[in-house]
Amino acid sequence: MKRFLLFIGLVILAFLAFFCARGQAPGIQSDIANRTMTSLSAQGLDWANVKADGQNITLTGLAPTQSAKAMAGMIAS
Repeated sequence: MKRFLLFIGLVILAFLAFFCARGQAPGIQSDIANRTMTSLSAQGLDWANVKADGQNITLTGLAPTQSAKAMAGMIAS
């Protein structure tokens, strides 16, 4: 009986963790994108656009130089 209750408790805990993380994901992604854009703008890299999707950050835009492209990558990482 104790094992059964422990199993049920772990299943419930897993569901709660999943739904809590799932509910916060869009806000976290938006925050990461905004912070990255702010950092890029502060360095004068306004040509770069940022999209955060899960654990991936995608930079797009036409970099004027290779060094500007590298700097944008370092800031985003």
